[in-house]
Amino acid sequence: MKKTVLFTAAGLLISLLPIQMDSAAALSKSENKIVDKQLASLKKSKLSGGYKPIDVRSVYLLGGKYPETFVLYERFNSKTYMNDVIGKAQKYDAKKKKWSTVYTYTDRETDYYAVRAKGKMIDNKKEQLVIGPSAGNAGYVTPILIGSTDGKKIKKIFEAKKTYTFGKAVIRDQKLYLGSMTIVHDVYSYKGTKLTRRVGNGADDRKVAGKVSKYMTLDGYAGYTYLTSPHNISLKKGQSVAVVREYKDDTTPYVYRALSSGEGRLKMESYHFKAVKTGVERWTFEPDAYGEADKVKFTVR
Repeated sequence: MKKTVLFTAAGLLISLLPIQMDSAAALSKSENKIVDKQLASLKKSKLSGGYKPIDVRSVYLLGGKYPETFVLYERFNSKTYMNDVIGKAQKYDAKKKKWSTVYTYTDRETDYYAVRAKGKMIDNKKEQLVIGPSAGNAGYVTPILIGSTDGKKIKKIFEAKKTYTFGKAVIRDQKLYLGSMTIVHDVYSYKGTKLTRRVGNGADDRKVAGKVSKYMTLDGYAGYTYLTSPHNISLKKGQSVAVVREYKDDTTPYVYRALSSGEGRLKMESYHFKAVKTGVERWTFEPDAYGEADKVKFTVR
């Protein structure tokens, strides 16, 4: 039976129990051990009521010398067939040599959660996290921004009032980019102490895609979305292709869907697709998700 692979943002979700320790890189070896030991302990931790950790990491939420630890705990509710979630941030007191909980986040009867982005939006010290649930086969993501604006208190900074189909989030250059797959729908950034929003455009698509070899382009006409770039694409192994709006000033919030024939020649990495194996791969590409489809052929040499 021929295998079909659906490229969605869910393919980029963090694995079952990641431990992220890169935030602690600036610490000394002995200080790093303090953080590493706590992360290892949290990986094995459980909360009363059947909560188990699904994501364990260090992050400079308060911008101090030591990073905080942040853990997402989750349990399945067999009565509602939904999930309950608790997020906990802990801070290390070097004088008392003790970790203590400084922030707790809860959500009940929700969908599967993940940490979706980490980065610095406010200054060059404090980091923020984007967490949130993903619902349904289309990965309807509701982004929630967690962090501190004053370096003293951690809080939920904002929760998006809408969901993003095949939702993606990335923090780059002090901006939070939210959208669908590789198409940026909204951009959040700080102006002074105020969090502001603007509509994403084709220039943003290219920025989050990073350095790529080729673009697949989308444009709209008469209420429909079209793939306007060539349907036969040749790449060298290691090169990347990104799906973007054709015009840099286009603000249309396109939502596309790509189904691979399953050869594994291309792999989704961040906001682009990288050629990882030589050979031929074919996509069924829907410029409007779940609408009319185009056939796209990739040849990787």
